[in-house]
Amino acid sequence: MQKTIIALAMTVLLPQAVMAAPQAKKDAAISTSINQLGYQLLGKLANKHNLIISPLSIFEALSLAREGASGDTLKEFDQCMHLKTSPVSELTALNCELSGGSAKLDIANAIFAKKQFVLQAAYIDSIKQLGAVRSIVFDDKAAAIINSYVASKTNERIKKVVAQVRSSDRLFIVNAVYFKNKWQLPFAPEATNAGVFNGVSKIPVKMMHHTGFYDYYQDSQMQVISLPYQGNCEMRIYLPRTSDPINLLGKLEANQAIALEQQKVNLTLPKFVIEGSENLEQKLPQLGLKKAFLADQADFSQMTGAKAQSKSKEPLYIGQILHKTFLEVDEAGTEAAAVTVISMPGGAAPSPTKPVEMVVDRPFVLTIRDRQNNTNLFVGLVYDPKQK
Repeated sequence: MQKTIIALAMTVLLPQAVMAAPQAKKDAAISTSINQLGYQLLGKLANKHNLIISPLSIFEALSLAREGASGDTLKEFDQCMHLKTSPVSELTALNCELSGGSAKLDIANAIFAKKQFVLQAAYIDSIKQLGAVRSIVFDDKAAAIINSYVASKTNERIKKVVAQVRSSDRLFIVNAVYFKNKWQLPFAPEATNAGVFNGVSKIPVKMMHHTGFYDYYQDSQMQVISLPYQGNCEMRIYLPRTSDPINLLGKLEANQAIALEQQKVNLTLPKFVIEGSENLEQKLPQLGLKKAFLADQADFSQMTGAKAQSKSKEPLYIGQILHKTFLEVDEAGTEAAAVTVISMPGGAAPSPTKPVEMVVDRPFVLTIRDRQNNTNLFVGLVYDPKQK
């Protein structure tokens, strides 16, 4: 009988002249892969509703599953994730760099395995840089143990990702990221007032206001602004002139290093809180990851020693990938959270005197990213700032 592994990945993103942005590192291959996957998934999931995902969280969860794959399944992981080799060493180094800044950014990985379920020693050794295996009894308390870990790593923003542990479950891979930071240029609360956001309808919102020097870019299609947090991270807002923001994603994927210049800007930005839940198992096959979801074709033999339809050992395949998110933006800064659950059943230039106006009163793309490594921690589409 086929058995089950569940992989969890969680991320909590959390964010008077603007300080110069840190210089991006040259060895950014892993960050480019993370960002590409994020923009492609965002495009597949977009449906004119608020959408926030964490490319870093999803990528780390998939990486832990990828290390157990072999044959065509492994090739499809690499195609989907834009990889040429194992990402574990680069991810480990990236996590150290991301966590080493002045922002509150914690990254943790753990694998919760059912007692007596045997993982290959080589697999355990290959992922030990990212996370350790924890053996627990998969009884009626197992879900609470995993959810408690999730809550502790996400500052209680995401408390429940596993409703129950099924008899077929064998493994939960958990990646958790927590980020919280303050703006370098905070918005004055007394300057916040009522405004209108022109989404699917006219939506009454609270608009924040600030005039200052920001890294900024504009062309005939969009305005782009960088809102720096304290430390190495920033939020970028991509505001289309007229079109749906989804039309910008291809451009952003192709040109991840849009050059911004210092500019005085009169910025108007809505306060918002967004929560979301997305199932990715229908979208990742569209990006090339197909066999991993098929019980009769998935090959995770590097993890278990068993291929599909093996009679001597338990083969595994991916059954479900759930991604839950939280994002809050206010005058002081940003906090966000994301959880990814993979269920694997067995079986600057001088500014002019007059500031540029940037009124974010219509749907837009946002990213929360580490500037030094050019890594997107979160990406999203905002259509309704009032809708959670």
